[in-house]
Amino acid sequence: MSSDGERPRLAGSASGPGGSLFGRVLGIAAGIVLLVLGFTLSALLFAFLLVAGILAGGILWWRTRALRQALRSQMQQMEEGRAEYEGMDEDRMRRDGGRVIEGEATREEDDQEDGQENGQDGRRS
Repeated sequence: MSSDGERPRLAGSASGPGGSLFGRVLGIAAGIVLLVLGFTLSALLFAFLLVAGILAGGILWWRTRALRQALRSQMQQMEEGRAEYEGMDEDRMRRDGGRVIEGEATREEDDQEDGQENGQDGRRS
């Protein structure tokens, strides 16, 4: 090891300031080749993944077509049922004069009507 802080170099290394022109050109050419090769491989990988994704989506779409048809027919039946239900509400509103009463209802029989039919004065014994 050297004591003045310099890094030891290999005998054939051309990476330092004293490297040959041939070594620098070769290094630049190797870098360009590796860069082009990397771009080419990434483009091929992207194309492969794109085609695989399109195929997987097509297969999924084809396999679920029966499910989509069943859901579509079920939605159509629900729409028809809702139209019938809304039609019933319109008929009920015409009969009731447009009043909507919600909640619990109890029916109380009138004692006087029962008493008049039976000939009594409305008292029960």
